[in-house]
Amino acid sequence: MKPTNSAVPEVHMSLSAAEIEVLHARLHALVPGGCHTYAKGDDQFPADAPAFIVRGIGSHTWDAAGREYIEYGMGLRAVTLGHAFPPVVEAAAAALADGFDGRRTLDV
Repeated sequence: MKPTNSAVPEVHMSLSAAEIEVLHARLHALVPGGCHTYAKGDDQFPADAPAFIVRGIGSHTWDAAGREYIEYGMGLRAVTLGHAFPPVVEAAAAALADGFDGRRTLDV
């Protein structure tokens, strides 16, 4: 049974290997090592690991070529609630709708 979450739009992406390689090169031109954190850089994963994860629901993720994976190593096993956990998505959406942008604020 595939997981679902109505709060997260379903993204269907099926890029070719050549298109993914172009995106990968662009990413490396913009972000040293291809990631903001060394621990998640390309050289920390097997060579055949997906270059881009475009969607996640629960323990399932999908890459830019449309392949589905069971999440484990790519999230460094820290995604204990799963991707797009409905109560978290709903709380974040409510906070954003109230104008919260994640910065510290001061009482006025």
